[in-house]
Amino acid sequence: MLPLVAPALTFYLVVELAAVSAGVDAAGWILVALAGAVSLVPFFILRKERDGARRIAWLAAITAAVLVAHADLTALSLTLETVRIVLTPFIGAIALDLALDVPDQPSGLKRLAFLRPAAFGLAGVAALIGLGSVLGPFSVAPDRVVSDAVVRVVPVSALTMVAIALGLRVARRRLGSTPEALAASAGASTGTSGALVFISLHFGLVLFGGEPVASSVSRGLVAASLVSLVLGHVAIRSELRPVGAALATRRVVSGFAVLVIVAALVARYRDAFPVDRIALGLLAAAAVVVLGLLYAAIRWLAELALAPDGGRLLAAIAQADRRFAGARDLEEVAAAILPPLRAAARLSDAEPVLYALDPARAARIDLAGLPHVASRSLSPALTDRMLARRGEIVVRAPLEAMVVRRPDLRSLVESLETLDAIAVVPLVDHGETEGALVVPRGLRRSTLTLEELAALESLATRIAPTIGLLSAGLRSQQRTGELLRASEKLEDRIDALEDELSRARAEAARVTEGAAGTSAAPLVAYGPEMRAVVARVDEIATVDAPVLLVAEPGVQCAPLVRRLHEAGPRRMGPMVVIDCANVRPEQAELALFGDDLRNGTPGWLRLAAGGTLFLEHATALGTDTLRALDEAIAARTARSTMGGAPYPVDVRVVVGVNDDPAELLDRTSLDPGLAERLRALRIDVPPLRKRALDLGSLVLFAIDRACRASGSATLGIDEEALAELAVHGWPGNEAELFAVVERAVRRASPPRITKADVGPLVVRENEDQLGGSLADIERRALESALGRANGNKSEAARILGVARTTFLDKLKRAGVEIPEDRSSKRPSMPPRAPGSIAPLASESIPPKKPGKTSAA
Repeated sequence: MLPLVAPALTFYLVVELAAVSAGVDAAGWILVALAGAVSLVPFFILRKERDGARRIAWLAAITAAVLVAHADLTALSLTLETVRIVLTPFIGAIALDLALDVPDQPSGLKRLAFLRPAAFGLAGVAALIGLGSVLGPFSVAPDRVVSDAVVRVVPVSALTMVAIALGLRVARRRLGSTPEALAASAGASTGTSGALVFISLHFGLVLFGGEPVASSVSRGLVAASLVSLVLGHVAIRSELRPVGAALATRRVVSGFAVLVIVAALVARYRDAFPVDRIALGLLAAAAVVVLGLLYAAIRWLAELALAPDGGRLLAAIAQADRRFAGARDLEEVAAAILPPLRAAARLSDAEPVLYALDPARAARIDLAGLPHVASRSLSPALTDRMLARRGEIVVRAPLEAMVVRRPDLRSLVESLETLDAIAVVPLVDHGETEGALVVPRGLRRSTLTLEELAALESLATRIAPTIGLLSAGLRSQQRTGELLRASEKLEDRIDALEDELSRARAEAARVTEGAAGTSAAPLVAYGPEMRAVVARVDEIATVDAPVLLVAEPGVQCAPLVRRLHEAGPRRMGPMVVIDCANVRPEQAELALFGDDLRNGTPGWLRLAAGGTLFLEHATALGTDTLRALDEAIAARTARSTMGGAPYPVDVRVVVGVNDDPAELLDRTSLDPGLAERLRALRIDVPPLRKRALDLGSLVLFAIDRACRASGSATLGIDEEALAELAVHGWPGNEAELFAVVERAVRRASPPRITKADVGPLVVRENEDQLGGSLADIERRALESALGRANGNKSEAARILGVARTTFLDKLKRAGVEIPEDRSSKRPSMPPRAPGSIAPLASESIPPKKPGKTSAA
């Protein structure tokens, strides 16, 4: 009913005023008009019950009634007098009540809740006193129940409560109000300040200036005070929370104060103004200067009294903004903006900090104001908060109020406490958080207002592009350094890969050269044993399946493998010959299957793709690798040791072993699955001692090859030397023969090799191998192993079952001449393209009749 009661009561009082007044002047009708407008406030403000709407509506209704009662103070009306005297104290009580919990109630104001009943109690007492002053005389009192001096308690009580209300609103900044609540309260603070100024001037003019209470000036000041109070509280209900509300409040208060002072002075001394126009003009000019100075002084007082923290932070931000112009690096930016912020904190050890996030930099100032930049990052809690809520200022006070209900904010609050920061301002440039500005708290205990937050945001907007540009430059330098280091690493990696590729190419070339070099020996098959082997090779050549070659150590199997390759369906593919004894067991699987092609280790299966792969001394690979080989042959696919993509196995594998497969299986030197797979296509190669008809051709080939390798003149061989070779048992087979002939070539003088050049052979057929001393037996064993291994010291050590270092030491002590390792002295050949055929000599050298000398 209040939206209807307020206009009705105002209308009733206007009718009463018209009935009893002798004549209402212009000022009175202005008050009536203001009363009518104010009486409509409840109609608009009670649409939403929030922010003390009902109490503000009551304040407007009471104010409208009091305004009508002040329209004509000379009218003799008990009703108007009662309304004016009784309701005036309640205006102050309602203003004080609203100041306690509207628009919010910070924790500090909860302890002052006792002021609410005290205010209404004081208003009730003042109303009773005022009511006694308007009653008729009693028998005990000749005039009034209460004297006029006592009646002054009515306006004084109202003025006191309004002053207390203003104090509560100003104190909200220190009592924990949020910036939004402070912005909403700015209008009420402005209105309350204006009301105090106007009513104070009214009392000053009446009490000390001699201004009549019923004069237009006095009533105007009262009306201005009441209207200012109502409008200020109505502003709390505004949906808009302008950032500049506090600044506007201070300007309005300062302007009102100047206007009131001017009005009071004009009213008081209007009769003393000069009549002369020149004098009046000079007085006006002087008045303008004085008023300017007066406005500046009042504005300073308003800033000191009403601005947050006395306006220190606002002034520091403005100073930093002015000094920032022209800063070119992080040190200059810090020197421009950090000293004013420290001065605003009012502590010499307060530490404002300017952070750049990427790369992490922290700029501080020392006690002399000199900047220092170090590599230091902001705490992770603050960084995460700023990145999660981009552009939002991290204010300490609201977070401290919420930390009890939000334990997840504890690390954030602890970070702010560690920095002793009242706020951390993110520096955002083009949507990216480039840094942060830590605003120290110092001696300040009140929270930031919207005005200060807006000023900090404006400063951050100015700083952020420079910080972003500087950070981009630092990032560019940092990334340039990283790129240079990465480039150096890549160059080192490229060099390593080139070395690896060179080694791989050398390995491939060595393998290919091995295929060509070992097969350079002709396929000599004059005897029945070897002819049977060749027939077996021709028989199985067309069968594209793995083949097993069983031969004693030193037997040259490569010519047979070449014939098998050229007679089979893979003749157009490569032939790769591998001596597995030269590979360490731990590297066998890598050598067979290869690494990723990008690392330059293709593997034997890839090198022989589309052709034939001969694995000589295959048992040296180990049973695990042989088992993996069997699985690859069965599945026709393999995978590199680094787990790359599988690749097809398109190769014919020829496995060479030096012992019978059954014995190898007993010694677990051969994988059973691979042995079973190779059982069907087995070729047994006879040793050299069973190939008497082939010996002469092999000797002549060995002489030719040794001469070519050493670059010496072509040599022949006499009958005695050849006879000496023919009666030898050759336990090392062709490998031993080639070693003996090579040694003889080095000793011989043209035109032929003699028996003396051949020298005493280690073991002759039917000779007692245990004859002689222990040193002689060991020497013969060492020379025999070297012969069987074709001069390969590692293979010879493996044959004897000793370590390579032990084998070399025994050779040195025995004085055995170490033959040159032909595996490392083959003629260099250019790398062969994959798929090409390595040339092999397949023609046999015609056998020579015994007893005749032939020249190579």
